[in-house]
Amino acid sequence: MVSIKLEENGKITRKFTAAEAISEGDVVYIASDGRVAKATTTEARQAIGIASETALSAGDEIEVIIFGIAQVTADDAINPGDTVVPASTAGRVIAENSVSHSHVAFKNSGTDAAPTTSATQKVVGGDGTEATNVYVTVESGATSEEINTDSQAVEHGRAIGIALTAASAAGDTIEILVCKMG
Repeated sequence: MVSIKLEENGKITRKFTAAEAISEGDVVYIASDGRVAKATTTEARQAIGIASETALSAGDEIEVIIFGIAQVTADDAINPGDTVVPASTAGRVIAENSVSHSHVAFKNSGTDAAPTTSATQKVVGGDGTEATNVYVTVESGATSEEINTDSQAVEHGRAIGIALTAASAAGDTIEILVCKMG
């Protein structure tokens, strides 16, 4: 039976079985066998929370904070408010604030603004450059029309929380709000 516990301080924890030795404060992920292990960037999408106690070996029961305030070890400098994700060093976190934007405009702006037969038009990016080998077919009788799409590439599912305090270097302990995002 799964037991989720709401603590007085608002923390939500759940018991898991450890797949390996885990220290209090380690970022953990759910392995394919349902047990938890220390997370790295490779397992970031499966990261579930922060160990709230130590498991000495595989098979030990361990409480994991799945929502709430937790102490973790940084693997690099982190600022308050940074989104944090599992680091390449197992159990630690790094800041992940990279967001890339893309804007694509599709416009019937070729030589025939209102074609009488289907026409193929180039795709023009938001910066005005034509995309290489990318075309859109405009149906006959279509008038010039612009369709804009914006996207924001965020590491969906990777973020384990938000930094509440700062780390100046790898090995510093910081406080985060564990709130799996994505």
